[in-house]
Amino acid sequence: MISWSWGWIMYFKWLLIVLIITSCARESEVKRPIRAVQAPGTECFKDTKETFRKYLSGKASRAAVIQFWQCGKKSLKAFLKYVSDDAEGVYKASYLRDFLNRFYLNSKDLELSAPLFEELMEVKRVFLGGSRKKILRSELEETISLIDQFMFISLELRPYMSVLSVSSSKVSSSRLQQALDKLDWSLKRVALLITQKGSEYSFSHMNQLFKQLVLYFESSTDWSKFVPILAKFKKAFIGNGETVVRNMDWEYVAKVVRVVYGDWLRLKYYVLTPYWYQEPQLKELDRGAEETFAYLEKVLEKKNISQEEIKDLLEAVQSSQVIDLDSQLVLHIWNISVKKFFADKMNSSPFDLTLEKLKGFKRTYRNWIDTQFLIVKKKDRSKSPLWSELKRAMNGPWTLVNDEKGRIRLDGKKVPYTPLSLGRLNVERLFIRLLIQTYAKDSQRKSQIIGLSLDELQEAFQDFKPLLVELGLVKPDDQDYYKTIFYYTNLFMPRSNGDKIVQYEEGIDYLRYIFSGIHQGEEIQKALQVACEEGVSELKGKGFPLACYREHILAGFSQFYENMPFLVSAIQRYKKENWYTFQKILFDVVSKRADRSFVTFSEHKKMVIFLHFLEVLFLRFDQNRDGVIGLKEAWKAFKLFKRFLERLLPNPEIAWPLFTYMLKYGYNPVTEGKAISELRFKNWQWKPESEWKIGADRLMVLRIIRSLSASL
Repeated sequence: MISWSWGWIMYFKWLLIVLIITSCARESEVKRPIRAVQAPGTECFKDTKETFRKYLSGKASRAAVIQFWQCGKKSLKAFLKYVSDDAEGVYKASYLRDFLNRFYLNSKDLELSAPLFEELMEVKRVFLGGSRKKILRSELEETISLIDQFMFISLELRPYMSVLSVSSSKVSSSRLQQALDKLDWSLKRVALLITQKGSEYSFSHMNQLFKQLVLYFESSTDWSKFVPILAKFKKAFIGNGETVVRNMDWEYVAKVVRVVYGDWLRLKYYVLTPYWYQEPQLKELDRGAEETFAYLEKVLEKKNISQEEIKDLLEAVQSSQVIDLDSQLVLHIWNISVKKFFADKMNSSPFDLTLEKLKGFKRTYRNWIDTQFLIVKKKDRSKSPLWSELKRAMNGPWTLVNDEKGRIRLDGKKVPYTPLSLGRLNVERLFIRLLIQTYAKDSQRKSQIIGLSLDELQEAFQDFKPLLVELGLVKPDDQDYYKTIFYYTNLFMPRSNGDKIVQYEEGIDYLRYIFSGIHQGEEIQKALQVACEEGVSELKGKGFPLACYREHILAGFSQFYENMPFLVSAIQRYKKENWYTFQKILFDVVSKRADRSFVTFSEHKKMVIFLHFLEVLFLRFDQNRDGVIGLKEAWKAFKLFKRFLERLLPNPEIAWPLFTYMLKYGYNPVTEGKAISELRFKNWQWKPESEWKIGADRLMVLRIIRSLSASL
């Protein structure tokens, strides 16, 4: 939508410049005999390009703008005075091009080419009707009158051009609204001028016009690449096909340009900033969102937006390379949203956007934005169900506060939540809420936002698997990763309780650590790509050579993992061979790939994420912070893991001895199948508990998890 709006606004800006020569032609014909123009001021177009650039950035003076338009009027009046017509009041359009190039644009830098002239003649036809090959005296006279109207419009816009072209670094809310109101007024005036006498305009001509104007004004951006997006957007949101803009469509074009361009400006000035979570930014975001919802409601009252139209639009955006977009992935997420998250009860296609589905989007948006306002306003919280739900997410054993690099600090301290961390938490809360409301089959769990069962999580996993693959968390052929998600969420979070449900709080904690791990993994990856540049190049950018990876991870560990001080202390006490063992087992936990000569970028991020889970476990149960889990601490941990172990064992009564045995020796003797292991476990089981001596460090816990990984 942003690309669409920018293309339209650039189109209208250029119209302000080119309409002074709306009587142009395609043919290169013999010039008519004309008398030399000796009047002063025939070089008044010489600063055209500089005036144009200054105008767009808001730096053009009022006098310069007036001079430009007056020059346009003067040139047309001179043409009527000095050039003879072919028939009464009829000129071949090539006469005007020859006249202007010879007397008013008399330099190679300003000369209008035949292809550009041809497209300007088409613009003339859109505004005034008539032929592209001929022009009437009455049309020239009308063009002179039209110039006065465009001069008025351009002068009214001039004080706001720095805002509209994003040349200003900071803009107040009131100033932005003034600029948008003036843009709205201007677009309506232009649309009315076309509608009164004009005609349809094809996107193929628009494409050629943009190409020629880019050449003429020496623009660094090829604006013609936006035209396919404009065409698909027009078809989906305005209707009447994708080949032309009809006379009756211009009013709707003006409206959608105003709405979408306003959204884009608000994003640039207020939302896509480090301070998006503050009240002024939120107010602008909300104002733009409400405008967009109001516009879409009017669109959807007339027609649904089909899946095919959305698909075509996404593919056009991807083909244009305006933004890095995987159209298939975005379409997949779209289909999940409109089919499941916001499904309606009407007889429409499940993948179409309907008015009822839009209302579902709006309710969800209001849930998020109203909660976000509660965060920053700090009032009227106590009785709000929205705040109560957010507090459920906040009230863990320690706070989940992001640092400036997006990492969560894992040191067991309860530091105050920052507005930024609460803003991120609010987004994750909303996503978990949607998952539960969409996939929970039990009405109580759905209405009270309690959680999901394993089977329900499987359904959600299948729907969102393409996104997880894109994030590098799941392989395309992995059908069972939902089980890993279930057990990690159920066992390794600060509030995990080991039951048969992924609780709301557990799900939020899981997302928090996943995204923290992704941020942290990307930061480490940047450093390692420099340190292991040669090896990364040899692997064609798909990973790190193992030797270089583990060497530089160890060398920079205290810096890479400064948000996990207890882990850093533990690793610093390891001998080098113990570090290599630690890293190897960690690798085994996240990957079953046979080739261990290199580490992929995806595997690297998974290891960083898993270290978050490992640290949560030690923060929760290593209560004296000595780096090991002793017998008393193991008993508290066993209460969490008991249900999981009992599901794996033929005899639940051996769960406690088995749990402590694994903490002692680092593996599961029941699944290993070796006689010596079975005898050793029997001996352990028969010993009095007073003789059990355990102290499992992080390396030992990693060994256990690897042993149980087939069950996780």
